[in-house]
Amino acid sequence: MKEQPWWKEKWGNDKICAISYCRLRPGKNVIRLSCKHSFYKSALFEWIQMDPNKEARCPVCRASIVLESKDFL
Repeated sequence: MKEQPWWKEKWGNDKICAISYCRLRPGKNVIRLSCKHSFYKSALFEWIQMDPNKEARCPVCRASIVLESKDFL
């Protein structure tokens, strides 16, 4: 059986985006926060924009999110 490239590999069922409920795949615009939770970038940025208080907090543990300029690329 031919081995798949790393970017086609799926992470386990425990690696689910808590916002979109989709399984995360390495190399597919995934962002990992300092609290160690991972999300799809587009889902996380939409989550932040929808917050009426404009407080960027992790959707899972509510820890403050500090985004760096590299996160927007």
